[in-house]
Amino acid sequence: MDEKSSKMLIRKRSKKIITDVNLDNLKLIAETGKIVYGYREVKRVLNKSQVHAVFLAKNSREDVLSEISSICQQKGIRLIYIGTSLDMGQAIGKPFLVSAVAVLEKGEAKI
Repeated sequence: MDEKSSKMLIRKRSKKIITDVNLDNLKLIAETGKIVYGYREVKRVLNKSQVHAVFLAKNSREDVLSEISSICQQKGIRLIYIGTSLDMGQAIGKPFLVSAVAVLEKGEAKI
C-alpha cells in the first residue's frame, strides 16, 4: 500500500452557534423565566393563562401553525417564528423537537 491509499478522511463536528436573536431570547427565558412547551400544552395555557408571547417553529405542521397563530391573533399575543423545531428544542435545553413554546414569565429577557 502506498501512503495515499492509507490516509483516512476524518470529519470533525463543531457545535452549532446560535446566531438568531429570537433563539437567544428563548434560551434566556428558559433559564430565567417560566415556559410551557409542546403544542397541546401551549394550546391549553393560551386558553387559560396570561401568556406574554408564543414561539412557533416554522417547520411545524400546517394545522399547528394555523391554530396557534389564530388564537394568538384573537388574544393579541405576540407570535415569534423560529427556524426549526430542532433549534427550539436545543434552545430550551431539551433533547427532542419542540414545535411551540409559550412564555408565562419573561425572566431577564426582553421580548
